[in-house]
Amino acid sequence: MKLVLIRHPKPDVAVGTCYGRTDLDLPDGWSTQAGHVKSWLNKNLKGDVYFQHSPLKRAALLGQHLNTASTAEDELVELDFADWEGKLWKMIPQQEIQKWGENLEFNTPFNGESLMDV
Repeated sequence: MKLVLIRHPKPDVAVGTCYGRTDLDLPDGWSTQAGHVKSWLNKNLKGDVYFQHSPLKRAALLGQHLNTASTAEDELVELDFADWEGKLWKMIPQQEIQKWGENLEFNTPFNGESLMDV
């Protein structure tokens, strides 16, 4: 079995913004690049293929664009950054980011989820 992971298009958000569970829209024109991905998938994936996506708009729109049978799976929802959601990374205290980085798997200095929680 092959597993192909595809990241959603860049959402309509300012560069440098921390986002995880924030349900962001996609910018105009996102489907053009997605069309290239869809063409590649159609040429390269053979046999039974299953598509799943996060229920957040940016992933759901892509999933449905790539395959109308794509299903939303809550287990694929993005990390919840809680206090950091929507803030510019440069505005988040460096010591908080460093604390998180000391143990990415378990630390949650932002009152959200750890990677282990996800």
